Amino acid sequence: MKKGEITLEATIVTTTVMVLVIVLISMILYVHDALVIKAYAYGAANEAIEKEYEVFTGQVTEKVQQAPLFVLTPELKFQKNLDSYTITLQGRCTVKIFGFEQLFTQLYQPKSMTIERNMSTPILYLSRELVKQLERKKANGN
Repeated sequence: MKKGEITLEATIVTTTVMVLVIVLISMILYVHDALVIKAYAYGAANEAIEKEYEVFTGQVTEKVQQAPLFVLTPELKFQKNLDSYTITLQGRCTVKIFGFEQLFTQLYQPKSMTIERNMSTPILYLSRELVKQLERKKANGN
């Protein structure tokens, strides 16, 4: 064994291990951000579903912007349907880690979620009462 051989091997092994650790941590942060973006958007959408379209989009965007993210910046696109809203989520990597920003951005394919607009509680109770009254009238022959 020549002098300095162990130092050279240790340098190569240490560098390789450190790069792998950094890549692993980056992937964990990426997965975390992808899940958090989806969870925050879904939660905010369910909270604001009864609101008008402009208020809905504002509340969802504000809530997602407050999410604790590490490597992704969320981009939201909204579409108003007759009885639902569709949210398309896109994440763009903002941290430069060994050139992985392009990989992370490409990995995060746009994800769409449809949030159904439900009937408000007062309207639901009113419609139930109207149906009951109509059934009573029908049963009485009126």
